[in-house]
Amino acid sequence: MDRLAGNNYTQQMLVQLQSGGLNADVITLIPDGAFRLVQAGVLRPIDDLVAKLKIHPSPAHNYLRKNGHLYGINTVEVPFAITYNKKLTDAAGIHKLATNPTEWLKQLKLLTTSPPSLASGSRMPHRTSLAGGSSCKITA
Repeated sequence: MDRLAGNNYTQQMLVQLQSGGLNADVITLIPDGAFRLVQAGVLRPIDDLVAKLKIHPSPAHNYLRKNGHLYGINTVEVPFAITYNKKLTDAAGIHKLATNPTEWLKQLKLLTTSPPSLASGSRMPHRTSLAGGSSCKITA
């Protein structure tokens, strides 16, 4: 699989956006690219089309909404989950898993031991726009 092909397509969309417009009626993008275009305000709402087709987008589409309007449809929905290594949670003294973001951040810090520059973090290997995936720093 050529990872650069996806990067070139996304790059072309972003260059067109920065140049003042997009040269397309329908655009296929990875989720983070679609989110950027929605937030940039360069897409037209598709509420009329959704109503005409009588489809009911799931809440997973909320990242494609802005000011009450829907600007895109996911063609693939990937369920994400927070998973834990029981051996590590037991070693950290965590016997009840977090049920809210505040607890999750506390537990995440207990579970993270290295590297020192990343106090706590999350890995997202699905982000093909970054070779090898990406990591992000999570702070309380």
